[in-house]
Amino acid sequence: MSDVQGAAIEATPNRPHPSAGGREVRVTRTIQIDDLTPGELADLFTEFDEYGQCQFFERVWEIAKAWPGAGWCQQSFSIARQASPAAREAIRVLASHLPAEDFAYIAAVQEQSHEA
Repeated sequence: MSDVQGAAIEATPNRPHPSAGGREVRVTRTIQIDDLTPGELADLFTEFDEYGQCQFFERVWEIAKAWPGAGWCQQSFSIARQASPAAREAIRVLASHLPAEDFAYIAAVQEQSHEA
């Protein structure tokens, strides 16, 4: 599934690492994965703790907010339209734990969209 494109190894004698004979070893890898399925991504996501899962959503937001046009708003609409009952329940449970002020924002956005 993965194809390693290249690897660079850097050794630094300042910070000894027991398994590297007294040297710190850093490995930088670039991996190309062409066939990652949504299920496999979900499996990886569930291996993260809550902090890693939050960082995942933060990164999605950082990427998506730069999309042109309606961007993330349009994508969110499309996701909601395609969501299975199980996907909708997962989104609902996550959203149910948001602070109340987020629901006021959601209500205002929905009201504006119905007026348009």
